[in-house]
Order: sequence, then C-alpha cells, then structure tokens
Amino acid sequence: MNSLRVMAIEWSESSAHLVYSVLEAAPDAMLLVTTDGTIAYANRQAVILFGYSFDELIGRTIELLVPEDARDAHVLSRREYERASRVRPMGSGLALRGRRKEGDEFPADVSLSPLETPEWRGVIASVRDVTAHRRLEEHLEHLALHDPLTDLPNRRLLIDELQGALARARRSEYRVALLFIDLDGFKAVNDEHGHEAGDRLLVEVAQRLRRASRAGDTVARIGGDEFVVVCEQVRDVREAGAARDRIHRELEAPIPLEGGATLIPVRASIGVTVCDNAHAEPERILRDADVAMYDVKRRRHAHVDLVSAELEDAAARGSSPAAPGGPPGRISG
Repeated sequence: MNSLRVMAIEWSESSAHLVYSVLEAAPDAMLLVTTDGTIAYANRQAVILFGYSFDELIGRTIELLVPEDARDAHVLSRREYERASRVRPMGSGLALRGRRKEGDEFPADVSLSPLETPEWRGVIASVRDVTAHRRLEEHLEHLALHDPLTDLPNRRLLIDELQGALARARRSEYRVALLFIDLDGFKAVNDEHGHEAGDRLLVEVAQRLRRASRAGDTVARIGGDEFVVVCEQVRDVREAGAARDRIHRELEAPIPLEGGATLIPVRASIGVTVCDNAHAEPERILRDADVAMYDVKRRRHAHVDLVSAELEDAAARGSSPAAPGGPPGRISG
C-alpha cells in the first residue's frame, strides 16, 4: 500500500486496502480531497483524464483541476459543502467544468461523497467527462426544433420565436409581420422528377429565403412545401410588402436539378399578416397568414392579403379603412 502513504495520512492496512481497491476499480476519475481542499489521492483514471502525473496531483489543491475563471466560486462552494457535508450525486444539475494540464476545458459531472474513517476525514470526488453526452443532448435538442431536410426551425421553434418577437414588439413602436409561403405546383415536381428533385428544390428554396430575409428574421419550414418568415421591427404594410417582394425576387430564377440540364421554375403564394396586437396568440397569427395565402393561391396571381387586428376590428364595424401605407386589406405584387 505504499502508493497510499504519499497522502501523508495514517491509514490502517485494512482501510488502505479497501480505499485503494475501490478507487482503482472505478470507471471514473476518483479523487480523495482533504477538508482544506488538498488532493490526497488520485486513481489511474484521474491521471488519464486530467493529464497530470500522480506526483503532480498529490498535495495540490483541487482548484488545480478547475478553470481559472471558476476557481474563486469553487472555493466558496467547497467551503459551503464542508459545512453541510452530504452526498451529491453525479449529474446533480451543476454546470461544472474541468481543466486539463494542457489548459483545455471540458464539461464535467461531479459526484461528491463525504468519507470519514478513524484516521481521516474528507471527500471522495468522482469526475466524469460528459463532452460526448452534452454533444448528443445538443444534437437531439437541435433535431427536436429543426426540420431535418432544410435545417430550418420547425413549427415548434417557430411558435417560440414568434412569442419572443411579440414580447419585444410590446416594448416598442414596431409591429411583427408573418409571411406564409406555399410553393405552387410542388406536387408536380415530385410526380415528374421524383422526390429527390423535390427535396433539392425545398433545400434551395430554404437557402433563398434565408438570403431574402434580414438579420434577426426567422425563417421556418412548418411542413411539406410550406415556409414561414417572421419579420420584426416592421412599421407598416409597406415594409411587409417589401419583405414579400424580396422573397419573390429571390425565387424568380429556376432551380437546376442534378447536372443542371433540367430547370424547375419556382412560384410561390405568399400570405402576410401584420400584427397590430402584440398580445395576439401566435397560432392565431399563423392561421391568419395561412388564410391570406390560400386567398392568394385561389386568385392565381401575386396578391398578398394583409390581415391585422386593426382590419378585423374595422370589418366587425362594417367599415373598410385603408391599411397603413396601402390599399384596404391588401397590396399588389
């Protein structure tokens, strides 16, 4: 048990054998830490994880393994733990980071357990590098909120973004415009050229919508050939119409299929809702724009219906005032 004697702790033979056996058999990095934060023992996995030799770890404070910007907070946390020593399991919700000898940092799950023997009192710290786990979590979260084909936000994320946009509008003089975009003739593309060509078209449309949108706008695909653009800081229907026009211009050029020999023309029906009521429900706004889009599709030309709380109130009163900056209820494209 000579390796345990470097801890400068008077262990009995039986205690030393037990501690050594348990720590070296553990799959995670295991550290014995004294009440003043000194590393008394490190198992083989700790040496591998942190990149220090055994001798470099023993006798140093545990803050050696903590990023510099977190060391002061770690000291306070360690002292608080010591005052109310308790078991704190792995994955307890703390966003902890470890620091290797070379300086690189990693997310860590840390489990703390008090250890008290007749000869010694301190803490066993179990440390696990959860980089791969965190990356998987982030990937799964991204998949849950994004369309797998175009990587645009999906309907769930769109609703969240729209709620945020409305909250910001309540604190400003601006409005929120929502553009509902449906591709004309998309089914024919799938029927004539196959689903791979249809997917290629959708990906290209997504890229063009991004280019046509301003920084801060949200572009989402909510299903099939339906896309939505949320425009913040819109003053009136003229600006909403300008956003519509940018999209039409961006979609004008036909999309080449594989090899470039076949060009697919792109046409879109676009319904626009300008929200004058920042307390409106996102689903209601989305539904209004959907209705406007279908009206455009029925007319088979580039009209855009503008639906707003102001216009709805006017309709309920039996009047039809001009929308700010444009003709009553709609603008031409």
